[in-house]
Amino acid sequence: MSSDDANPTSVREWMDDARSDLALASIPLPRHVRFAALCFHAQQAAEKAVKAIYIKNGWIFPFVHDLGALVTGLSDHGVMIPPEIRQSALLTRHAIRTRYSGMGDSVAEEDWRKAVRIAEDVVRWAEAQVDNEPA
Repeated sequence: MSSDDANPTSVREWMDDARSDLALASIPLPRHVRFAALCFHAQQAAEKAVKAIYIKNGWIFPFVHDLGALVTGLSDHGVMIPPEIRQSALLTRHAIRTRYSGMGDSVAEEDWRKAVRIAEDVVRWAEAQVDNEPA
């Protein structure tokens, strides 16, 4: 990666990272991996995609992992938020509690599948919001 590619204000970088996390979240459960770890990547995919919208519009995003707060911030800026995107707030629990053993409830396959569906919706929606970003 050249130094020009490493830009914290690059919408493309944020969306590439979101897609990468979504790909990790979507893989079938590998041996020795827990669903919680995959759900963490689903949350990260949604978070990075939402933050790409902030960057695209030149808005400062809050340094939080709370998707409800991030999406509400977009709404406060006048972005229309579809109901399925508001569901991304459900992923917030995977941002912190799944990182540390014993901090959260166990995550079942059904939870993982739901997390991936929500993250897919958010990434797809964010792509549409930033689609005129130069490559």
